[in-house]
Amino acid sequence: MLQSFSILKKSVVSCRRSTESYVFYLHYRVTFLLLMFACLLISSRQFAGDKIQCLASHYGDVSASLLNAYCWAASTYSVSSAYFKEAGIEIPHPGVGNSEDESEYTFRNYYQYVHLVLFFQALLFYLPHLIWKTTDHDYMNKFYEAIKVGNNKEEKTNESPFDEASRFIEERWGTHLTYGSLYIACEVLSTVNLIIQSYLMDVFLNGEFLGLGYYYVSHYYATRLQDPIRLFPLVTNCYFQKYGASGFVDSIDSLCVLPINALNAKIFLFIWLWFSVLLGLSLCSLLHFFLAWLLPWYRVSLLKLKTIIFRSKVDHRFYVRAVMNGNFGDWFVITCIKNNMDSLEFSRLMESLCSKLSNLESEAKEP
Repeated sequence: MLQSFSILKKSVVSCRRSTESYVFYLHYRVTFLLLMFACLLISSRQFAGDKIQCLASHYGDVSASLLNAYCWAASTYSVSSAYFKEAGIEIPHPGVGNSEDESEYTFRNYYQYVHLVLFFQALLFYLPHLIWKTTDHDYMNKFYEAIKVGNNKEEKTNESPFDEASRFIEERWGTHLTYGSLYIACEVLSTVNLIIQSYLMDVFLNGEFLGLGYYYVSHYYATRLQDPIRLFPLVTNCYFQKYGASGFVDSIDSLCVLPINALNAKIFLFIWLWFSVLLGLSLCSLLHFFLAWLLPWYRVSLLKLKTIIFRSKVDHRFYVRAVMNGNFGDWFVITCIKNNMDSLEFSRLMESLCSKLSNLESEAKEP
């Protein structure tokens, strides 16, 4: 934000631009990087490691590599009733068994597309930031051009940089509501994207993603369920059919090990936990901006509370006067500037701004 105010460049703290809240930052930067890291991790295991290993009682003329390729490309299956039998006694592994009821068979081949899903999810989380960055860049360019033109026309005066900057803010006072509204729209878009992504992930994982944390916790209290998350079985079944020597169809029932699911289970459990925390933070952030929009006193209450807790010696009375005198858009712009400036320098800027706003009100009252 403060890049537009080139005359105050030395007062800007060298950190990331704070025109966005930290919750918005968690959406487009932290979540994006986490999903991209998970995508690369899955891809490295899928294309460079052993993604599946299948064992059959008889291969015949079917090679092990062919069987592995088919079971990976087609699908493997688990039997739901086999999860409630004693592993090692009644069944060889959790979910591995036979059943005459076809409704108990659960076929899965999602593991082929996990890296693609994570990649596109990461891009969608970054999209609201691209929208806001375009809006913010265009809007701030207008500020910069106005400042540049104004400086070229005016002769040099003895005004301090804070007087010059406060004049530019005062000239546009009351016109920032659209700018603030667009930012809230981007935050709402991020939250809606998070909710939609969660439901799409649930569809992708056959309706088992939203309850993933519950499934993981509940397995500790189960007496029969040995696999912590049935969604990511480590051992499954696979059917391979071919023509036998007699010309009839010969079926090969193989046992397949999916090492990649050990990684999938941990990644998706972390994603479920991160999405849950991020959703809670996003709703709190939207509530914060909603209250700031409706209640002028709320815009300064957090600053007063922070001043009491951290015992700030900076005089914020001019900031309070400016915020109470403007609308939500003015508060949003001032807050963005405040987050990018030293506290003492910002206090001087607000003192100059309040002086100019007082003069503006006096001129408006004169007949």
